[in-house]
Amino acid sequence: MTMDREQDIRDRAHAIWESEGRPEGQHEAHWRRASAEIDEGAPEPGQTETMDESGAPVGIKG
Repeated sequence: MTMDREQDIRDRAHAIWESEGRPEGQHEAHWRRASAEIDEGAPEPGQTETMDESGAPVGIKG
């Protein structure tokens, strides 16, 4: 993993954590979600991403 990609994932995971009210114990789910968003491209503004029970992304609505 390149340092730029890792930092991008770290920044996105942090933003996800903050947007969800800073819950404890969700760091792995946030990291997976951020990694997927970085790899696949984040949703466009105005679109929302649907999640499964574990918090993993399953699709984009918009």
